[in-house]
Amino acid sequence: MNKAKKTGFSSVADLARSAFKDDPDLVEELEEDLSSRQVVRALSAMRSARNVSQAEIASQLKCSQSKVSKIENGVDADLSVGELEAYARALDCDVVLTFQKRHSTSADRVKQHAFAIKRELDDLARIAGDDSTLRKGVASFFVEAFFNIVRMISESAKSLPATSDDSPHVRVSMEPSESEMNEEQVPTAGGA
Repeated sequence: MNKAKKTGFSSVADLARSAFKDDPDLVEELEEDLSSRQVVRALSAMRSARNVSQAEIASQLKCSQSKVSKIENGVDADLSVGELEAYARALDCDVVLTFQKRHSTSADRVKQHAFAIKRELDDLARIAGDDSTLRKGVASFFVEAFFNIVRMISESAKSLPATSDDSPHVRVSMEPSESEMNEEQVPTAGGA
């Protein structure tokens, strides 16, 4: 089996910063190029991941394969919203645009996504309405979503540096403690 060699770099930009640390102008140019091609690179990656050829995309878009190649090798600024939507539709995807304040922080973006999740959960609850089967399905999904979100936060918290006394900043436990295991009644997702 051919194992990929671990490089220690998390991105092409990190590799460029390391390889060309004596040429900051070249690094800046490479970073700008990478930044200007985020959307077209994502389109190309999605197409490849779905094992769809450029010719198949061209057929869906009613254009030539060379036009698809030009899109994928171009820059984001040259891509029209119509082309983006048509390309995404050819991959059976929707385009979702999000607007946020310039220079927003990671924390700002997490909060924005958390509020979006809340809106979607409220929509699911509204859709379930008085239908007991839908309510049970939505309630089950809520439990699944809760545990997945807590698990993700817990995994991210593990990467926080330890404090001076080597204790973690955040401790999230998904497993019941030994004392909880010894209690007669452990709460379940459906209630006690």
